Amino acid sequence: MGLLGAISLKSDIQDILDHHASDDAESPEDTDTFAESLTDAIVDYLDDVQIDYPKAPGVSAAPPYTDPSFSSGNMDPIVSPSSLSSVLEAGIKASIAASDLDSASASNWAAADSAFAALLVAAGIVWQSSDGYIATGATVAAVPVGFDSSWDVGLNGGSTADVAFDLATRVHAATIAAIFTGAYLKAAFIGPGPHVSTLS
Repeated sequence: MGLLGAISLKSDIQDILDHHASDDAESPEDTDTFAESLTDAIVDYLDDVQIDYPKAPGVSAAPPYTDPSFSSGNMDPIVSPSSLSSVLEAGIKASIAASDLDSASASNWAAADSAFAALLVAAGIVWQSSDGYIATGATVAAVPVGFDSSWDVGLNGGSTADVAFDLATRVHAATIAAIFTGAYLKAAFIGPGPHVSTLS
């Protein structure tokens, strides 16, 4: 994911905003289309999310006592964020319905912020490595996206590129601030302590 993922997300969001601002596009009032497009861009970015590989090998009560195949790499979510896209889309639709899109003071994207956090939490319960480790626990979404702040950029004269950059930066920051904590194992080899990792 990383910086390249954030750059790609910025480009995707800008395309969505430009499309809905163009004369020949659907009206911005077509909230279903906008919500679906924005959701797709964000979950495409989130589908690359990972956590670190465990820092210590699993141990067993029988020989070999330490996992001889312990390696390195990353762990991927077993439940992909894209499979949970309806959660985020519902939050975006609720936020649009709760907001006056032409007024910063009447904008309320709390539902989208909550939905993004709920998606991270749901996708971040179980992770797997390519060599067979499974980590199970909980992911805490520590920082909200702050969708409202990004829309304020546009309402205060910012371009679609400015808004897209701000929102992509916020989504990325909220993602990498989330923290997984849980147990991990591979067959008879059980992690000697909790696995703690930020999302990346």
